[in-house]
Amino acid sequence: MQRKLVALFAKMERTARTYCFPEQRLQVAPTRFRVPDLCVYLEREPVEEIFTTPLFLIVEILSPCDRHSEVMEKISDYLRFGVPWIWVIDPRAPRGWIYTADGGREAPDGILRTENPTLAAPLAELVA
Repeated sequence: MQRKLVALFAKMERTARTYCFPEQRLQVAPTRFRVPDLCVYLEREPVEEIFTTPLFLIVEILSPCDRHSEVMEKISDYLRFGVPWIWVIDPRAPRGWIYTADGGREAPDGILRTENPTLAAPLAELVA
């Protein structure tokens, strides 16, 4: 799934100016680091070795050993860091959730989306 998402964002790179990085280390607080499954920047490609500026989108792909409380803690860290969009995907269900500063919701039509710009990822294509 991670590979399919990287390919999807690579296709969007020309039109939406997205820059996608798998498993990139992020410093979300002075003493706190995270390594999300995917990080997406807009407009410019970062040059930092460890990212310290908020991204446009983070994607977390759940594995069987992920605990709900740990995933929610990551989401809270990303939101405090200033990430406006977070997608959490359970590839076994398959289901996806969209988190913003306004809260979280399941992708009702099976398509994960952002706004300004609109990026979209259909779960059916990702799990096929």
